[in-house]
Amino acid sequence: EAFVVPRQKPFGAVSSGSSSPARCFLLHMTSTPVESSEVTAKLSLLATARRLKEENGVFVIDKEAKEDLKNAVQDLEDSCDPPSDGSMLIGEWDLIVTTTTKDPGVDLPGPLKEIQSKISSTTNKYVSVQQRIKENDAGVLDRIDNTITYQPPSALQDLINNIPDPFKMFNVNPLDISKAKLTLIHKATLESNSPLKIHLNLQSAVLNVAGTSTYLDPDGKDITAINLPYGEFLKGGTFVTTYLDDTVRISR
Repeated sequence: EAFVVPRQKPFGAVSSGSSSPARCFLLHMTSTPVESSEVTAKLSLLATARRLKEENGVFVIDKEAKEDLKNAVQDLEDSCDPPSDGSMLIGEWDLIVTTTTKDPGVDLPGPLKEIQSKISSTTNKYVSVQQRIKENDAGVLDRIDNTITYQPPSALQDLINNIPDPFKMFNVNPLDISKAKLTLIHKATLESNSPLKIHLNLQSAVLNVAGTSTYLDPDGKDITAINLPYGEFLKGGTFVTTYLDDTVRISR
């Protein structure tokens, strides 16, 4: 909306004591900016993803939860053009939730769904997944590491609620492992920028374990590594990134 405000003299004028006609100037009232459909869809997707992680775990298998995620992802994809700058992929990405698109999901009956929810809640607490996308010295994307980190509980009561007192402190971590990381190292190739498509082949797997016992390094140490020298000849995988900005990525 607009309104007119009278002003007695122009900006910078010096009063001479003489009277002059009142002057008027027009002001436009700036309204609060309206969020774009992309921003709205992005915020909605983040809220949905975080809720599903809390309810189902990082790996979503529940049928209804998968449908919620699918719809939220589709809304964001439909709100903007797909990305075309592969350099924006470089960096570290923390997984919120993931699911398969072909499998419709498992519609569990009540009791089993409750058990699955408890297991997922434990998974949320102790498991995290991070993806590192790297480039070589020439600035070409050539490697992707997927790292699954597990920080195990120490007592049975950390895993199961409402258990008898004698069993609550039962040690479920006899090796005193504080953290275990499995890193899957892939050779990556950016196949195209439109769509933003990457092909990858598994090259090696590294297991790193840290702990407080005399058998383990408190800062973590690689205890095993498996190299696949012919990984480029094995069947690899491909993922297409359908949304990408500084903070959020959707890959299929």
